[in-house]
Amino acid sequence: HVLNVGQPGAGGRHGAIMRSPSGATAGLLTSALAWACISSAGAQTTTSSPYQQSTVAAPSSNGRLCACQQEGQFVQCFVEIIAECEAAGPYAAALPMCRADWSQGPGVLKADPIVFIEVIKASAVKCRHPYTFTIAEQADFLGATVLGEFKDVFVANKITGARMTEVTLHQLLTVIKVPLGDALDFIEGKNLFLRPTPPVNVGMREGKDVPTVQLTFNVKAVSEIDAVKFEFQAVLDIVMHWSDQNIWAECKANGEAIEQGRCQYVWKPKLLFPNARHIEIPTSRQYLWTDHATKTAMYQIEVIGTFAAPMSFRTFPRDQHELPITVAVDDTNGDLTRLALRWEPVSARLDKRIINPDEGKDTISGWSLESASAREHPYLPIDWINLAGMRGPMRTYLNEVAARVNLATNTSIDISMANTVSAVTCEVVVRRTTIFYLLNYIMVVIMLTSLSWITFIMEPSALSDRCNISLTLLLALNVFQLILSELMPKTGYLTPMHEFIIVSTFFTVAAAVESVASNILNKRMAMRAAVVERLKGAVAEAAAGGGLRNSLKDTASVAARWRGGGGGGGRGGGGGE
Repeated sequence: HVLNVGQPGAGGRHGAIMRSPSGATAGLLTSALAWACISSAGAQTTTSSPYQQSTVAAPSSNGRLCACQQEGQFVQCFVEIIAECEAAGPYAAALPMCRADWSQGPGVLKADPIVFIEVIKASAVKCRHPYTFTIAEQADFLGATVLGEFKDVFVANKITGARMTEVTLHQLLTVIKVPLGDALDFIEGKNLFLRPTPPVNVGMREGKDVPTVQLTFNVKAVSEIDAVKFEFQAVLDIVMHWSDQNIWAECKANGEAIEQGRCQYVWKPKLLFPNARHIEIPTSRQYLWTDHATKTAMYQIEVIGTFAAPMSFRTFPRDQHELPITVAVDDTNGDLTRLALRWEPVSARLDKRIINPDEGKDTISGWSLESASAREHPYLPIDWINLAGMRGPMRTYLNEVAARVNLATNTSIDISMANTVSAVTCEVVVRRTTIFYLLNYIMVVIMLTSLSWITFIMEPSALSDRCNISLTLLLALNVFQLILSELMPKTGYLTPMHEFIIVSTFFTVAAAVESVASNILNKRMAMRAAVVERLKGAVAEAAAGGGLRNSLKDTASVAARWRGGGGGGGRGGGGGE
């Protein structure tokens, strides 16, 4: 039952099995023969599982899918696949290679070669990665993956597993002299096999435990806090650290090198910034390190961006704000939902260079940086439920998807939860520099308002001078109001600063009104004094024996004129006199 599925005599290869379902070769036809041979194998063990409904050979002592990397061990590979899926128990559905209906036997590989790719990828984790293979082991592996025709040419060129992962199309064509079609098939299959997949944390049980990635913010600068546009600028480092069973090689690179060579096959999270209005991630400030011994990786990027931030100014100019920077994972392929990957643990800190700058130097204008914190939370990139509406093609499509999933799993699906990803929000707490507004605005307004009180000690008759002072100060206060209007958004409420300016304006206006009122009263008092003097003169003349009646007539005419000009109040005053 040893099947050499990689040699030309077994069917050849026109499109590698690693490529796509359409690339299955005639060599896979022998899988049906292998299934037929299982029932007549020497040592047999009877088992029953969702993946196996007949007798199969017992797995080898080493197990862990090592047979899937060895030429001629096709049957044993199938046995070890069944053992792995059974060992996964209720979490087997999370393993890509266990999602196939293995009760149909190895013929599944013929129907869906992508399943075989998942088997080979799983064997690289559970047994050995081809990167570590010697020349002979590499040749054996190629035979097991229906790439047997490359064995001789790879051996002749002394290509180890490590070299195989780095071989390029140009090298295959010019150095190794492989035909163009075969070279394209090999590169496509190699990239598909080495393509990074979401991490599986070391020690976790795939399907049961949610993989986690540690994320840390290091805020290096905050500037341009715009209270009118509700935005701010920030420069920060984002450091991510995780363990991954799939890590198979060392990588220490930065800049463009992290997407070249072995580093390009290391999984790296692609980030979204939901509240960003502009983002720049310099390539030269990206770093990637992996440690093959501990199966850990660290990825660091620098982010320069402008972020939107809601703000409240009810305590201005003593206000404090939490400026958010939200980071979410980009779930382009639908395999990184919050149930499949989570940021944990998360933290944030302010860089020491902005907390303790050199003596006498500032790092931000008009504000002080207080602290930084981070929290993980769910994030829904697109709310399909609300966007679909109550009817229409989108609503029909979503209902059909939900119905298919419900039928396949016997459980109801929440489309919103299926699209929710893990996100982290870093909140930078900033406090406005109140002393600046106290010295440059509040103290000046107080002095201007106090100057308006000078009119109280001026002569009431100097109406022009008094009004000039009040109106000039009122104009100065209006200038301050205009300045504040440019600094502050158009809110539906008054801030303490606005209330203070308005009260100061009322005081200045009151001083101007007092100047006019005191001038009018002063004129009335003058006329009243004139009447009194006339009456005194008339009384003196009468006492001297002269024309009392004429004097009284003159006094009455003066009083009448005074009453006509001063109103009822003057009349009462004249009567009293």
